[in-house]
Amino acid sequence: LSQDQRRIIIQKIERAGMALTVTDIDLSIINDLWQYEPLNFSGSLDFYFDVIDLYKIFDAEVVLESQSFQVNGDDWGALRADIGLKDLGKPIEAYLSMTQPETGQQLIIEGRYIPPLAWHPEEKKNSLDAALSISYLPLKYAEYFISDLISQSKGLVDANLNFSGPLN
Repeated sequence: LSQDQRRIIIQKIERAGMALTVTDIDLSIINDLWQYEPLNFSGSLDFYFDVIDLYKIFDAEVVLESQSFQVNGDDWGALRADIGLKDLGKPIEAYLSMTQPETGQQLIIEGRYIPPLAWHPEEKKNSLDAALSISYLPLKYAEYFISDLISQSKGLVDANLNFSGPLN
């Protein structure tokens, strides 16, 4: 299916798999789905999903790509997110990067989530292990979330944060 630059493509993979591609998704749709006034998303996104075996959810992967991810008119740069699941008993692996080449700003999140169905000890289930790395991120972006506390901020943020533990 296609309309202008938008495309929806469904393909068969091997015997029981499938690939789905959706291109040029208008990111402003997030504004309708997620009601959070301080954030206004824009840009376009390409979505890719493939799974080797639909019946067993084996080797599933989602990839999101945007050449210009924008929040409140600020260009966060290129976005790429990869989310993968080898099978239902394994952790979900995720990677997200937003890179603005002109300014050097970069935000990277890498992590894994161990779902309740995973073959892990009970104390590890429903837990997250993630690392966040931020370089040259404009401080004004914090105003999206804490505008009651700060305004007209200047400067850049560099940070490395690690998150781990149960989510319940």
